[in-house]
This record gives sequence, structure tokens and C-alpha cells, in this order.
Amino acid sequence: MPLQNFLALYAAPLVRDPAPLRTGDVVFHISVDAPGPSRRWTARAFAHAGLVARDLADYQLGEPVDVFHMGRRVERDAWFDSVNGSRVDLAGRLAELDDSVRSRLIDKALEYFHRRPRMLSDHRSWYWMGEPQSSCHPRLPDENSAYGFSCSTFVDHCYSEVGQHLVDLESMPLTTARELQELRAVFRHNTQATPFRRLYPGYLIGAFDLDRYPFRPDNWDDWKDHGRYIPAHMLIS
Repeated sequence: MPLQNFLALYAAPLVRDPAPLRTGDVVFHISVDAPGPSRRWTARAFAHAGLVARDLADYQLGEPVDVFHMGRRVERDAWFDSVNGSRVDLAGRLAELDDSVRSRLIDKALEYFHRRPRMLSDHRSWYWMGEPQSSCHPRLPDENSAYGFSCSTFVDHCYSEVGQHLVDLESMPLTTARELQELRAVFRHNTQATPFRRLYPGYLIGAFDLDRYPFRPDNWDDWKDHGRYIPAHMLIS
């Protein structure tokens, strides 16, 4: 199964078998715990994506998972309920990836993880909501070790570098004026000023869901909402 929905497994206790995570799998955090004693969820405004850093044989929702992801920079963190507001809710896997390709994916992630800015720029975020830049952040032209990714463009870039194209980037629609305004309200100066092709995490999720690569749906708008993967009876709207 290319897409594993751990929220659905958790919501069905009789089918809650542990599932493996493989190095290089694409993982997503899409939900927020609703307040109260019962485990129910609401959709996050922005989903988060990353790469599994090492195999985990028996993952269950809430167990820690070692993940490379684009935060302020490319970081390596344990994702689970109480750390960084993240955990692995969904996981996507390409069945044909062998161990050598998985190792190359992590090598690519490490290229960015090992980059460190000069001391004077250490406080700045390299997150970039715009066309991805693998060698120079648009706002840091003098920082030759910088880069600019969103969480989803970082994942997609690593896969593309090992010859696996998850989404048809050229077919994606440009952001609208309203979408740019909403992004600037959240990401401020780390948002591209002109329209760009935004790689929603939902597009990556959709590729694994349909097992179709590169992903090129008839209607891109249908795949922007990652809340569709939260079981309806567990969703707080």
C-alpha cells in the first residue's frame, strides 16, 4: 500500500496492527489533537512533510520517528505527539525503492542538514515559501551555503535528485493573489513576492494515495485539503 494512514488505524482499534516505516519514506503530520479526554483530531492549517531517517519496524501513532524535515533549516527531529507539534500521521512509500536508493535519499538530506550558516546569520530562518532554491536562499544572496525550501519542496527535491519524480511540477497552477496574501500573513518576508507554483503537501499525499507518479490530477484544487485523510468520525470540524 503506497499510502499508510495511521490516523485511520488508530481510529479502528481492532485493526491497529503495528506498521513498518522504511528509511526514506515520506511522512506527513496533518492533524492537531482536539482538547478533551477522547482522542479526536482537527486538520492542521499547514501540513508538514519529511523523510524517515532510519527504519522503524513497528510504528504506531504517537511513537517517536526520526525525521529529516525543513524547519528553520533542514533539521533532524523525533516526531511524536508532544515534540515540535509533529508526529507521523501518514506515510508514503515507493515500493520499487531498493536500499541503495534509500541510502542516497538520506545522503541528499544530509547535504543540507550539514550546512550551517555564519554565526551572524544563525538566527535567520531559511524556510522559503516560493520556488525552491537548492543552492542560494533568495533573501541571503551573500550566504553561499544557504538554500530555500518549504517542507514539501525539500522532500520533492531529494526524491528528484535520485531520479524519482513524485509530482509534475510544471503542471501545477500558480498561486492566486488571495493565496499569496494568506501566505504572507503567516510566513511574512519568507514568501515569494510574485506568483509561484506551490507544492502543497496534499499533492505529495495524493501521488502516494493514487500510486501515480509524477502526480498530475485533473483538478489540483481537489488535493489541497489534507483534512480528507482524517477519518470522518474522528474529525472535529
